[in-house]
Formats: sequence, structure tokens, C-alpha cells
Amino acid sequence: MSKSEFQAGYVCALSCIVTGHGSDVAIEEALSACGLDTVAKMRKAGVDDYDIKILKPTLKYIRDRKRRKMSYSRIHKSLISTE
Repeated sequence: MSKSEFQAGYVCALSCIVTGHGSDVAIEEALSACGLDTVAKMRKAGVDDYDIKILKPTLKYIRDRKRRKMSYSRIHKSLISTE
């Protein structure tokens, strides 16, 4: 089994969990841990469009969280540099 076949199966299992139970932090961390935290990365790994569609809200949350973290980091650096 190739890495992309494993990743596609892994994401399929996560999408089944989301379908049955909804998304939570565990799903977000699982996607990030396996390096499939964007639609582009999922497509490259051969993840089925059906699974991507189910996980899009979770991927959006991950993306937004990263943006907030980057913004906070920039603000924090600017505060430190002015002291």
C-alpha cells in the first residue's frame, strides 16, 4: 500500500466519523497530523471528492485557525519590538 492510498483510506474513515458524529478537535488534529489539511493536499493524495466535500467545513476551520494564529504572532512580534 502506498502512502497516498493509506492517506485516502484514512481520510475516508475520518469522513465517516464526521458523517456520523460531527467534527471536533480530534478530526482536525488527525487531518493535520497526516498532512492533509487542505483540499489540494487531499486531491494530490487521491482522496475521493465525496470525502473532501464532507470535510470541507473542518478544513475551513483549520485554515481559519492558522490565519488567526499567524495574525496573533505578527501582533505579538510588533508589541515586543516596540518595547
